[in-house]
Amino acid sequence: MDAPRRRSRSVTAPLAAAMALLVSGCGTSQPASQGVCRDERTDQRVDDDLCRRGLGGFGFWFFLAGARYPGIGQAVSPLGGSATPQAGTRAVLGGAPATGGTVAKGGFGGRSGGSGVGG
Repeated sequence: MDAPRRRSRSVTAPLAAAMALLVSGCGTSQPASQGVCRDERTDQRVDDDLCRRGLGGFGFWFFLAGARYPGIGQAVSPLGGSATPQAGTRAVLGGAPATGGTVAKGGFGGRSGGSGVGG
C-alpha cells in the first residue's frame, strides 16, 4: 500500500510576502494627512462627531505625516497644520486617538472615518 501523497504548499511563501508588503504600507504611494476636529471659536480639538454632523463653527484641521496632533481639549494651531489637506496627500477625517499623537507616515494604522481628499 502506498503512503498518502502530500501536496506542496509553495503558494504560502509568495502569499506571505505579498501580505507583508501590504501591511507595511509599501503599496501606498500617498502620505497621510490626519484631520482632527477643531472648534473654530476656541481653536481647541473637540470630538470628531461635531465635524461629522456638519455643525457650524467646527471643521477638520489637517496635520502632515510625522507631525504631532493635539489631544481633545488642547490647542490646535500652535502645532501647525491647516484647514485644508495638502495636495497629494490621503486625508484621513478623524479617528485619531483622543490623547493626541503623531501622524503615521502612510500605509495602515488608525481609522479613516472618511474618504480620501486632495489630489
